[in-house]
Amino acid sequence: IAIPQIARSMGWTPTMLALVFRSWMLLALNYLLQGCAIKYIAEESQVMDVLGGKMHLCDFAYDLEDCPGHNHCTGPGGTLYTPDGLYDYDIWSIRMFMRDTLKAAAKGTELETKEFIEKVHNTFSPGEYGMENYWCRV
Repeated sequence: IAIPQIARSMGWTPTMLALVFRSWMLLALNYLLQGCAIKYIAEESQVMDVLGGKMHLCDFAYDLEDCPGHNHCTGPGGTLYTPDGLYDYDIWSIRMFMRDTLKAAAKGTELETKEFIEKVHNTFSPGEYGMENYWCRV
């Protein structure tokens, strides 16, 4: 902030003009980097809080556009990644809970058949969870 004032006092010499330009460019770069850092720290805190302080996402679904043609397209739930079946952790865990609750509710009743359990498993697909922003971890 002082360099432009000094340059004005010296009559805007070419050397001081270059220093003013450099200081303003570095200030803009500083603001950009600090803004990105704050954004990524806030995003990371949201992910870490949801998972109870443990990062389990690693690189799940970082290259979703290559799926389902490759061997890395299976998610942590055991199903294939699809663009419309990718959820964040809290939605995915609720969907898994509901599917497993329905299967557990059938235990000990006449519905506890292999066909019913397979039908519940196939009908109530919770999808998969994975990385929503690859550049947050780079």
